Amino acid sequence: MEILYDRMLTEDVVFLEIKRREVIGRDDVVRKYYEEHKEVYEKQEEFREKFFERLHEKFFLKFGFDKPLLNILSEFKEFKERIRTIIAFKALTSSQEEASLNSDSDKIGLRLHPEHFFNHKHFEAFLRHELKHISDMLDEGFGYKRRNKLGNLSPAQENVIRSRYKMIWDIFIDGRISREGEETVVAREERFREFEELYRTIPRPRLFTIFESVWNAEKITHNEILEMAKDAKVMTRRYSRGDEKELKEEEVMLPGALCPLCRFPTFNWTKNLHEEEESVLVAIKADYPWWDLRQGLCERCLEVYKLRGEWLRV
Repeated sequence: MEILYDRMLTEDVVFLEIKRREVIGRDDVVRKYYEEHKEVYEKQEEFREKFFERLHEKFFLKFGFDKPLLNILSEFKEFKERIRTIIAFKALTSSQEEASLNSDSDKIGLRLHPEHFFNHKHFEAFLRHELKHISDMLDEGFGYKRRNKLGNLSPAQENVIRSRYKMIWDIFIDGRISREGEETVVAREERFREFEELYRTIPRPRLFTIFESVWNAEKITHNEILEMAKDAKVMTRRYSRGDEKELKEEEVMLPGALCPLCRFPTFNWTKNLHEEEESVLVAIKADYPWWDLRQGLCERCLEVYKLRGEWLRV
């Protein structure tokens, strides 16, 4: 398995290390770096870039910045037979950091921010978490699919589903890492707060039960995570413990659930339906006899029936 580092990444990491050492006081390695750096400028101009690339790769390895990745890779025995190349690129910001797998599933791309190399403990936790994603993607039992049909959804709705998918998968990964006795990239309590932000309408005790179930799960498949991300009711039914009748009434108006009338996912449920005019509610019941007030409906459907009532009064 070949590991390659992009020259922009090695150059920035080495530069940061040289500056760090200069603050402490120049040592022999720093002096050696500047000597070789000066020698590169004595080369013919058309060859300098290649010599600088070799220089920074040499000192990158000399400073031991390759060790965190090598340490974590030793935990992923399944990569030996499947992965031919790992390429580490420079991420411009921390938010861009990620691991990805090519379409042939034999190359891993890592986007890493240079400053991450200077916090070894957190860096290794990050690498372990990201490579767990890759491990799942290679696992036939997980059944990862690169492209999924999400239906006729708006970009905003797709973003919500993708955010939920990522969060549920992250929780599943962190739970396994924690049980292996390793540090997670995000603390358990912080991960729950992030989860809570995505599901504000689910009562906190119920949401905590769901979180704990996902965290402690031994196995979840890609399709199961996707279904839970697309419809919060699937997740609550899968992991909630309690009265099924109460659960049914409580879940129906979760963000992203289907409106019982138009059957479109909605994030804008009506509030205080019992305060609406009786004529509006009667009109809804006339078209949908099975509909119950407790099921709720989206704001758009309510607006349609309100406008219909106003039009009939004209």
